[in-house]
Order: sequence, then structure tokens, then C-alpha cells
Amino acid sequence: MANIKLLFKEAVSQTSLTDVYQVNDTSKLVKIDLIIGDIGQASISTIKLDDEVLVSEHLGTLTDFSVGRNKSIVNRFLNITTIVTDVNTEHNRTGIDFSITGGVNPYHYALSKQVINQGDSVGYKIEIFFYK
Repeated sequence: MANIKLLFKEAVSQTSLTDVYQVNDTSKLVKIDLIIGDIGQASISTIKLDDEVLVSEHLGTLTDFSVGRNKSIVNRFLNITTIVTDVNTEHNRTGIDFSITGGVNPYHYALSKQVINQGDSVGYKIEIFFYK
């Protein structure tokens, strides 16, 4: 498989999300959904909690994925790097629908980016800081 950092640099454009998410002192699991845009979008993702790789080069959508327990992820950074490639001949939209559950409140954010040419890729970078 190709190196995701190299793919990110080679993407025709990039976009990012940086935010915070409140957790608590419980042992309840914090989970994420990373839904890849419209039908006809190919993707590859790497997910890290600080420097610990949780998922390496995952292809496609990822749902109900546990990033850890509330009390164990306080003051840590979740970093997601995803490359979405437009392979749908109907349009040139790419996107990610991102959500987190299990902490104090549910979180949702949609990212999207239009490409010019069929087959172009967009690099998406998501960084979430877990705080109490």
C-alpha cells in the first residue's frame, strides 16, 4: 500500500478540522464514525491517538470504532488522515461525515471538497483534543 503521508502531499487539495471533544471519568467507550462521501468515492485512512496507531491504511468507511474509554483518553489527541479519491463519473464531490459518541455529548461534522478532474484526490486531516 502507498504511504498515506505521501498520498496526502500529492492530493490536489487538502482540508482540515481541528476541534475539542469533552469526555468524563467513566469507563464508557468513545466511538467514532468516519463515513466516506457519496457512492463512488474511494478512501484510505490512518487513525492515531497521540503517537499510537489505532488503524493503519483502512480502506473505505469506518463505523462504531472505539478510540478508547473516556477516562483513558483525557488530554490526548485523535488524529485522522484520510485521502478521498473521486471515482464517481456523475460528479466531482468528495466528503467525509465524521461523528463521535460516548463522551459528554454527541459530536458531528461534515467536511466536503470539490475536485476538478475525475480521479483527483483530496487530503482530509481531522484533529480532536479530548478534554474533561
